[in-house]
Amino acid sequence: MKISEEVKSNALDYMVNGIGYVIDTFDKRFPGGKGEKDTQDYFRSELEKVCDTVKKEEFKIHPNSFMDWIYITATLLILSLAAYFVAPIISVVLVVLAFIPMISQLILYKTWFDPLYKEETSVNVLGVVKPKGEVKRRIIVNGHADATQEWFWHYKFGMAGMVTAFIGSLAGAAYVMLISLISIDEGGTFNFAWDNTFTLTLGLVGLVFLVIWVALFKFHNKKVVVDGANDNLTACYVSLALPRAFKEAGIELKNTELCVLISGSEEVGLRGAKAFAKAHKEEYSDVETIVVAMETLREYEHLSLYTKDINGTVKTDLDVAALVRDAGRENGVELKYSTVTLGATDAGAFAQAGMKATCLAGLSHNLQDYYHTRRDTKDNLDPNVISKAFDIVVDTVLLYDEKGL
Repeated sequence: MKISEEVKSNALDYMVNGIGYVIDTFDKRFPGGKGEKDTQDYFRSELEKVCDTVKKEEFKIHPNSFMDWIYITATLLILSLAAYFVAPIISVVLVVLAFIPMISQLILYKTWFDPLYKEETSVNVLGVVKPKGEVKRRIIVNGHADATQEWFWHYKFGMAGMVTAFIGSLAGAAYVMLISLISIDEGGTFNFAWDNTFTLTLGLVGLVFLVIWVALFKFHNKKVVVDGANDNLTACYVSLALPRAFKEAGIELKNTELCVLISGSEEVGLRGAKAFAKAHKEEYSDVETIVVAMETLREYEHLSLYTKDINGTVKTDLDVAALVRDAGRENGVELKYSTVTLGATDAGAFAQAGMKATCLAGLSHNLQDYYHTRRDTKDNLDPNVISKAFDIVVDTVLLYDEKGL
């Protein structure tokens, strides 16, 4: 059974107006903050109107540990250059140490540095709609409620600012490592670089990287939390609109349990999805369970499915991706398979935990000026993309209820 154009139109109005309402009504939604909690309470009240059961699940986070690795890394790189002039072996050690927080937080999304930071409480909200028959399968649709602190250099200079900050920092680290090894070869493990004109000159050239490393301290602006209209209220509202539209259309799924998960704290290391997977993975082993996460539904030409997530290190489920791709074809969209080359989505956390998941996204990897900046406002939405994503997810659920994977 298909839903009517009238129901689709009502759903689009609900989604677009709802995004504006959340932004206008609640505080900024930084993970663990009042705005995130109040928004999740509101989402819970919306789900209670259309779901059989709704619950709120709290979990602990250390929100600043995820991005503050930048400060540690930048400090160690600055110290490594200073150490070069005195003892190049210390410089080598400091460069190696500088990469540990970067790899832990940015690449692997680990929690190694959490104990260094203040603990807060974040929230997941889960709504469940039971089928009319026996539960033989389960589908979870997902968006995250939180929003990020602004990426300052992206706001100021776009992708050029981002590339300069990251590539320049890595180039500087490689340069310091190289000249330190040269200095060791020239004068021994412990030597003063200024005793040799050649090694002194190499060190002085390296001073140009200080500008970039100092700039890293402004990478994220803690004074500005973005509205997050596209990232990721679009996905939240596609998820919320789904059971509402089914109820309005009189659709009851036959044997599929529909779950709407609005996760918290995605922007600080996928913490909500990780907490949910840890809490429910065994419980959900009773029947086949799949997850369709969604992320930044903004750019029509970039609607795609992430088959590799968490910096390309985690494979998501190809069968789930194929199901959503079939639903896309039902709606005239050939969804591309893509990789999250830098960053991650909640689908990556679910896949990492062993759950069958994929992510539907509408985001260019040549990051646009609204991404993680104050320009991600309710006036910067594309209703056509939101509507198309909603249609795809509706048909994904109906296809899954009809035939499974």
